Amino acid sequence: MARKLLTALAVLLLAATSAFAQERGIGAGRVEIGAFPGGGMFFTRTSNGNEPGFGNYSLGGSFTWNVNRYVGLEGEGGGTLGVRQGFTLADTAYTNQRSPSTWM
Repeated sequence: MARKLLTALAVLLLAATSAFAQERGIGAGRVEIGAFPGGGMFFTRTSNGNEPGFGNYSLGGSFTWNVNRYVGLEGEGGGTLGVRQGFTLADTAYTNQRSPSTWM
């Protein structure tokens, strides 16, 4: 049993080779643009109640410029959009208040 296992392992290791399914020379584009149109960011309430817990919608995007095969420049940005919601801060209930928007 051990001999068959070692033989099978040796065959697999010696027969392994790289696969070339894609054409050579094809790679990332010169300019790439990416975006995520939705997500969520949640701020949790602190244990002592000094800060409220709330959630916002997230948006973002990125831009990449590939200078050459080895060097690329990338910029990324995003943020959250405040939404109207109810939350409690220091034992005071706020209803229909807009949470703050953020930028990254």
